[in-house]
Amino acid sequence: MEERDIAEAIALVQEFHVEALEVIGIYPDKEKLQQMARVFMSTSFVVVADGKVVGTLVGFITEYVGGTQALYQEVMWFMNKRYRKYGIQLLRKVEEWCVENGIFAIMMVGLGSAEGRLHDFFLRCGYKTLETQYMKTLGV
Repeated sequence: MEERDIAEAIALVQEFHVEALEVIGIYPDKEKLQQMARVFMSTSFVVVADGKVVGTLVGFITEYVGGTQALYQEVMWFMNKRYRKYGIQLLRKVEEWCVENGIFAIMMVGLGSAEGRLHDFFLRCGYKTLETQYMKTLGV
């Protein structure tokens, strides 16, 4: 992601929150998003179509717990509804980048609301199920 993409990527993250996370009471803070965008800038990717950012895959590089091999951990993968057909191309680009940079594995997450479709999609792309995560908001 380039510096010039940050504002549009943040708008896309806000769109993601409205579509996917508002239902469980998670709302983004624009100032925090700006800070995090700069933290993740070197390991995040965007799709630009019609002159604007329409998709993003945000992640960071870490290691397996107790291991030494590099792992790319996805934090958010979101495409504007009109441009979702480009999502697989974005994922493949990130996979290529990981191979080029010696990353051993990619860890992708999926929202429960898309669990069946997303699960089948990842299996078709060669991913294996590792875990299912659950979240409870505590009203704090």
